[in-house]
Amino acid sequence: MELANLARPEFVILVLSLNGLGLVLKYYTSIANRMIPLVLFGIAFLIGTYTGYAGSSGGLFDAIVNGGLVNGGAATAIAAFGWDAIHGVFRKGTGGA
Repeated sequence: MELANLARPEFVILVLSLNGLGLVLKYYTSIANRMIPLVLFGIAFLIGTYTGYAGSSGGLFDAIVNGGLVNGGAATAIAAFGWDAIHGVFRKGTGGA
């Protein structure tokens, strides 16, 4: 297994973009914090479905399941919950740095 198959560049860009969008939604809008992962998943689902459909010959169902749900869900989980995990460790009063 090559590293290029494990972490595709467009996936990394999608995660970083979702992380930035999550920051904007968290600090500059009135959207509730518990709704931010849902908004990010909707965006990642649409982008993942589009790129899965454009880059594959498996059809729309394959693009929705593999591109939208699997890749979009993984990107959202890494962007949203990875942010909380990393910044929760360094928050003052929790035993972090």
